[in-house]
Amino acid sequence: MLSISQPIHSAEYYLSLASEDYFFEGGEPRGLWRGEGAPAFGLKGMVEKEALRSLFSGKSPDGRHELVQNAGSGSRQSGWDLTFSAPKSVSVFWSQAPPDIRRLVQKSQQAAVDAALNYLESSAAFTRRGKGGRQIESAKVVFATFEHGTSRAQDPQLHTHALLLNLTVRADGTTGSIVSKEFFRQKMVAGALYRTELAYQLRQKIGLRVKSTDHGFEIIGVPQKLCGHFSKRRKEVEVELARRNLKSAVAAKIAAVETRQAKENIPREKLFEVWQNEGRRFGWGTIQARDLVCQHKREPEKIFPQDIRKLLLSENPESQTQAKLMRFACRLSQEQGLSAKEALHAMFSCFETKGSIEVRFKRLFWKAPAWSPLRKLKLPYLAFPWQKPVRRFGATIARIDTPVGTLSLRKKLLFPKAPKWSPARKLSFPVLCISEPSPKPWSKQERAHRITH
Repeated sequence: MLSISQPIHSAEYYLSLASEDYFFEGGEPRGLWRGEGAPAFGLKGMVEKEALRSLFSGKSPDGRHELVQNAGSGSRQSGWDLTFSAPKSVSVFWSQAPPDIRRLVQKSQQAAVDAALNYLESSAAFTRRGKGGRQIESAKVVFATFEHGTSRAQDPQLHTHALLLNLTVRADGTTGSIVSKEFFRQKMVAGALYRTELAYQLRQKIGLRVKSTDHGFEIIGVPQKLCGHFSKRRKEVEVELARRNLKSAVAAKIAAVETRQAKENIPREKLFEVWQNEGRRFGWGTIQARDLVCQHKREPEKIFPQDIRKLLLSENPESQTQAKLMRFACRLSQEQGLSAKEALHAMFSCFETKGSIEVRFKRLFWKAPAWSPLRKLKLPYLAFPWQKPVRRFGATIARIDTPVGTLSLRKKLLFPKAPKWSPARKLSFPVLCISEPSPKPWSKQERAHRITH
């Protein structure tokens, strides 16, 4: 699953656990730079502590230059923690597997995280520019990923913290902050892509068999009793919820924070020894984990795009959102053994056109107070959901080329005769314009025919 934290202001927790010799001396592996914005800052390979601290404060990796307006401010939102947690059966299998297979599981986890981060960067990475930040454009972002292997109860829990830095690099080389809202909107889709790619990697690299569940997937053959035994943190949260007689997801998050304990730096060598001793008590260990490894080959499902089309053309229009379609595509891909890349390709290839047009609503007076009736006034506008969203009206909001011409959504003044100094002059509404395709240049034969006739 994927969870996104509230804004964080420091990376010291992740840096304090990172260790060069984590297997024998304790701690967790060092972080890795990810994202298309990392090369722009000269970042590659392992995360350096001083570089991460400088970027968290809004400065260049060497700390000499300020990259944003509020660099170094204590109130600055420095970043967000995107946590990708592997299913419990994957973590249990990893804890009982021999070293060579454990390394393959960790590589599969990193590949799945990379697939989700690539999708987020291509669909959710935006920055602001101009007066009041009204102009929004796509940008490149920087992630610092840290692989962790334990829960706070010292149970096996393979997960990756991807720190999204509140810094972007625009196309012209300038820097700015992130429009974080899009990452939260794409959270469910990115989580589904992560699970799809992780299941695919475990199939292809190790040969494991997996089955889909309501919340993801499980490795076939890993005992449920052993998974329950290694879920002490979940039990602590459930006990706290039962004590308070609460059941909501928000209450579960609060209970998880209040029952959280400090994480101990125990060497992984010792942890694996303890975990495998506990596994043998349940009659399941290294031998049984290696027996699950097989040559599991998947055969492509030819009717896969048609299944998505059926959902698209279903009777309930509320289910025809991009996020639900993407999650449905990932669910089918996971069942058929497809990768995250294949899931995205199958998702978009089932449409004959470049995009679909839908009607959305925008607040007419979005700066009005919450108690004002003006806050409820909205204008309809046409949008192309498969293209990157634009949050403000411009000369052209969206555009798509078709065989019959070019469709473009343009703004039209609501009060064109109002004085230029009047606020009413700024009010506009969208109109759909269809322009004919530009005529093709005449060939020599056509030009000669038209001249002679």
